[in-house]
Amino acid sequence: MKHSGFGEKYIQEKYPSTGYKIGDGVMKIPTLSNMSQLFGSRDIYTTGYDLYLFDKAIFTCKLISKERFTEMFTPVRKIMDMVGMLSVAILLME
Repeated sequence: MKHSGFGEKYIQEKYPSTGYKIGDGVMKIPTLSNMSQLFGSRDIYTTGYDLYLFDKAIFTCKLISKERFTEMFTPVRKIMDMVGMLSVAILLME
C-alpha cells in the first residue's frame, strides 16, 4: 500500500483525485472539505488498488491472525445501537 494515508497528503500524490462542481453553467474545482468531523473516516484516503491489497492481506491472514479473522466474522448480538454512538456487542456463547 503506497498510495494511502491521512489528511491532505493525497495532494502530494502523483495523480491526486480532483472533484468538480458546476454552478451557473461554469465548472469549478471546489475547496477541499474539512472531513475531520466525519466519524469513521478521519481524512483517510486510498486508491482502489491499495484497498484491494488491504482486503487481500485481511483475507489471507497476513495482516491479522487466523484467530482474529475468525472472530471478525463471528455473529454478535447488538445490545445497544444508537445513532452517533458505537454499537456495543457481545459474542453469542453456545
